[in-house]
Amino acid sequence: MKKYILGVVFLCSSLLLVEAQAIKLYGLYRGGDGPWDSSYIPLATMDPVTGLPVAVDTITGIGAVVMGSSTFDQTNEEYIFSGPSSPGNNMSLVRANVFTGQVVTAPGINATVNEYQYDLQQQKLFGLGNYIVDSTTTPPDYRTRLVTLNPATGSVIEIAKLPEISAVVLGNSTYNSDSAHFIVEGIDTLFQSRMYVIDALTGSIISNNPLNMTQGTYFNEWELDQTTNKLYGLYRDNNQNYMGFAEYDLALNTYTIIDTIPGIIGLSPGASVYDQATGSFIFYGVTNVPQQNRLVTIDASTGQVLHNPIVNGYFIEMEVNNRAYASDRYGSSVGLDEVDESTSNIYPNPFSNDVTLESKGGAVQISNAIGQVVWRGSVPAGKAEINLNRLPAGWYIVQSSEGLFDPMRLLKN
Repeated sequence: MKKYILGVVFLCSSLLLVEAQAIKLYGLYRGGDGPWDSSYIPLATMDPVTGLPVAVDTITGIGAVVMGSSTFDQTNEEYIFSGPSSPGNNMSLVRANVFTGQVVTAPGINATVNEYQYDLQQQKLFGLGNYIVDSTTTPPDYRTRLVTLNPATGSVIEIAKLPEISAVVLGNSTYNSDSAHFIVEGIDTLFQSRMYVIDALTGSIISNNPLNMTQGTYFNEWELDQTTNKLYGLYRDNNQNYMGFAEYDLALNTYTIIDTIPGIIGLSPGASVYDQATGSFIFYGVTNVPQQNRLVTIDASTGQVLHNPIVNGYFIEMEVNNRAYASDRYGSSVGLDEVDESTSNIYPNPFSNDVTLESKGGAVQISNAIGQVVWRGSVPAGKAEINLNRLPAGWYIVQSSEGLFDPMRLLKN
């Protein structure tokens, strides 16, 4: 089922129409300062403009997340990550449908894998794991291997061992679906940071240019623009105590600081994403004085900060829904189950008591922002009127069994 959002707000004078957010952003969200609940994972849809959760779904039976393990299946619109089961603490490969919030599958996975990347063209899930080359040392000598995973069964198939990579920098990988190239910042056996480009289909290393950084400077959160083939990242200078937005040239092994990012001095590893349709680099950053968590959106072409709202809590393992982009770029094989949204509509916007739903008919369910069902029924094909006059002010999630709707907001006057 696919969701759209109804906002029910009382306005004193004028009516306000809010358009659907262009960027569909998902991640694991915890509001406030309290600890994680070890019995579930909160998967949130986040508004990058306001920094507010539009909807939060509860994925039960999973108690934590492996940092750097999230990715997004554009075909089925599924958020994928690894986490330990609760209870049991057995590692699972979780697929959650972002419109229903329901877990599709969560098979066990008997391997250590992170840095998941989903190939939009091949429609395959890849990741980086490790293996031991010498167990007599303390700790054991680990090296990196490239694997592919079956999301339905959790099976892990090794593509190739990469003995020259002793470790990867958490959250510092991205993927080129045009060429099936896995791009990752890794550490070689001599502790040199390098930019590795790996053929995901064969496991062969195409290039491994050294990152000759000044002491006290670092790169984080690589993201690739598929259209321009430009590689972007965050540049941290601990000597000058600032963060910048950078473009890195893989061919020349050079980088350019496009612009500085005012006020941001830290970030959460793995908390960045790139929206291909709008060319937006989005990450979860931290300011110093006062200490605040912010959701920063940058125009990658200029380095300009477009939005940086305060986030009341933590928002990690971000992913973005680039399904429409993937379908346009790679053909009809991506998103075959998409329903023609021109055949469905809901109005008026704003509304007072009733909304009219135009659709092909089927089961509809309305829930409030914390997941409680407030209306459920079956609507006929064509126009159907739903009375919502008893609902209090707030956000509501409407789910259609045919997956007819993208996120939308309606306001009550």
